[in-house]
Amino acid sequence: MKWWIFLCGGLVFLGLAAICGAEPLAPSAPLDPGMAMMVTPTEREVPDLATVKIPAYPGSEFCSVKKGKWGPSGAVWVQLLSKDSYAQVSQWYEKKMKGWYCREWGQGVVYNCSDKDPGEAGNYDYETFNVVEILRSNLSFPCRVEGMKTQIAISFQPD
Repeated sequence: MKWWIFLCGGLVFLGLAAICGAEPLAPSAPLDPGMAMMVTPTEREVPDLATVKIPAYPGSEFCSVKKGKWGPSGAVWVQLLSKDSYAQVSQWYEKKMKGWYCREWGQGVVYNCSDKDPGEAGNYDYETFNVVEILRSNLSFPCRVEGMKTQIAISFQPD
């Protein structure tokens, strides 16, 4: 009987979260214990999908968020980590971000998608642009994700 109450309570909670639009962007990656002193609790608060409005790569994990003082609304930078290859992640974003300006830089090391044209020189204005940046890297600072291959940085302008 207790499991039935627990199951019903969980379903009610999930239903309320969906109704309220509180779906988290991605699940949290574990924080590297050696880095815990360097990360504030607010930097570990997972933003909800409705706030970010840029999708998280499927299976990616949330690591940190930084809220800036620049731009009209104060840009927000979110770090996601993925165990999938750089090629898989960049191809997914290229298909998902139709109408955005997507381009590879650094001979297969960095891939960016932006809602505004950065020009030939790739001048991304993080104060006014919404940008997804994919980086080929196995460094997951300040989190610890075994087998991580790709970093995803989402920079967006909140409403």
